[in-house]
Amino acid sequence: MKKTAVKLKHTDFNMKEHGFVGHLAEPEQTNGKAVIVIMGGEQSFLPGIKIAERFADYGFTGLAVSLFGAEGLPDTPDRCPLEMKGFKILQNRKRFAQSYGHVACVL
Repeated sequence: MKKTAVKLKHTDFNMKEHGFVGHLAEPEQTNGKAVIVIMGGEQSFLPGIKIAERFADYGFTGLAVSLFGAEGLPDTPDRCPLEMKGFKILQNRKRFAQSYGHVACVL
């Protein structure tokens, strides 16, 4: 797939206001492709943002989500909240999940 010059829109989310911690990178002109969700903890959140932005460079919306270690979230992965409510931003979009954990998060 060939990369083209794409203007990106960036949106940051926090637990207090949005119900989850994340960073959305999407092409200014969306084309209806699926949202790619990159999940991890505090140490993997910054690389997750870069990955989300890289997908957006290729026309896919990327959403990096932190499950632990960020402000408003537990410090360890064994305490990850399963009731994150912030994924309303994914309503009316195509979603794909690779594992059962991801399935629970994207529903």
